[in-house]
Amino acid sequence: TSEEFLRSIDAGKFDAAIVAVGSNTQVSIMATVLLKELKVKFVLVKAKDDFEEKILYKIGADKVILPEKDMGIKVARNLAAANFYDMIEISSEYSITSAAAPESWYGKSLGELGARARYGTNILGIKNNGETNIMPNANTVIERGSVLIILGTNSDIKKFASVK
Repeated sequence: TSEEFLRSIDAGKFDAAIVAVGSNTQVSIMATVLLKELKVKFVLVKAKDDFEEKILYKIGADKVILPEKDMGIKVARNLAAANFYDMIEISSEYSITSAAAPESWYGKSLGELGARARYGTNILGIKNNGETNIMPNANTVIERGSVLIILGTNSDIKKFASVK
């Protein structure tokens, strides 16, 4: 966070900088201000809470992340939908998730199943035996042990979670 050090490495010529200095709010603020004064184009900063996030945005941070909060949300989502392996929030309304294929789907093609019409979800990919089929077609058959990569609204994904 030393201005001399940042100048000595020509930080002002950097396209981006990441500030992740633990839980010391003052150091995060000082580093962010210095990097922005040196004209670093994009500064990403780690915050510990919503209040610190607000301050960092006000002083010029381009992106602020809250890893503890984000992980808490992710863990809660995974606990709420035990058959889902991972979930990536695309927006407040849409997510991409991966889930075990329901047993009732084994041996059926995507066309037969009509996931989009029935559940409002799109199957973006299917993982089988270490291989991933991205953008499978309607003739692709779901096998025992298939893992589906699904895109949909959060409410449609919840509907899909009830399929057995």
